[in-house]
Amino acid sequence: MQRLDFIDLAMIQIIATELSFSAAASRLTISGAAVSKRLQKMENIIGHKIVHRPGPMRLTKAGERLLQFANKALLEQQLFEDDIATLEAGQPALRIIANASLMIDDLPQVLDELRIQRPQLRIDLVEGSFHQITKSVLDGTADTGLIIGRQFIDGLQFLHYKTDRVCVMAPLAHALGQKSEVHFADVLKHRLIGASPDKQISLFLESVARKDKLRIKYAMRVSSFEAQAHMVSQTDMGVAVILESVARRFSKIYPIRPVRLLDDWAQGEFSIVVPDAGSMSPPLVDFVRLMTLRHKPVLR
Repeated sequence: MQRLDFIDLAMIQIIATELSFSAAASRLTISGAAVSKRLQKMENIIGHKIVHRPGPMRLTKAGERLLQFANKALLEQQLFEDDIATLEAGQPALRIIANASLMIDDLPQVLDELRIQRPQLRIDLVEGSFHQITKSVLDGTADTGLIIGRQFIDGLQFLHYKTDRVCVMAPLAHALGQKSEVHFADVLKHRLIGASPDKQISLFLESVARKDKLRIKYAMRVSSFEAQAHMVSQTDMGVAVILESVARRFSKIYPIRPVRLLDDWAQGEFSIVVPDAGSMSPPLVDFVRLMTLRHKPVLR
């Protein structure tokens, strides 16, 4: 009996990111025919179509479920390999798991400073969903994590380090792109280009919609924030709801505009997740200190 392997799972991640057989083939350094053949093999194994064909490339519902599984399985594999490598090397390490947008916006300068202070420190950084982040810190496969929001979970502390807003990312020529601010209910009159279902921003928006008895209509869902920005700017398929800091960064690259959401929930907390029991390691103490200092509000 055939089973999915790690190469299959990595390929579905790349297909979901690139939304193109030729681009996926280029990244995998194989032919487009080989990508198509392996995709067909995966569809035969799970008994469902993974990608809509023909037309614009996007994952089916079965494909989205497979992508969620692939993200979890490959994350666990990477955490295990990093943990074993650290044990073998006997090198001090800090294992961080974070929401994708926070990895891009909040970590680079902090990690640079941390490496200057601790040049022998090995830093392992992986992306994860809210569930993966809390589970990894709880079971000790990660030392700390970064999430959107703040929760109460036995065994964990959630240390606030900044606030940010959720906003709409719209093309300049779109009706919403002509506005400076808008309510979420009015945004949902339009189709969204959403993040993957397992992304924390997706789970958060779905919970808000359910609470307000609203329905999100997706034109498509993609696995990266850059893919969202690209599809918003290059197609007429819809708009995206994304962190304001991320939208502003992409607005320097793409013809898009961040539009402020007026809803109270649109401004949220961001937290560092650490174990509740026992003392933090010296590298983790330094990391928390640098994160909070970097994002400390400046009084004017």
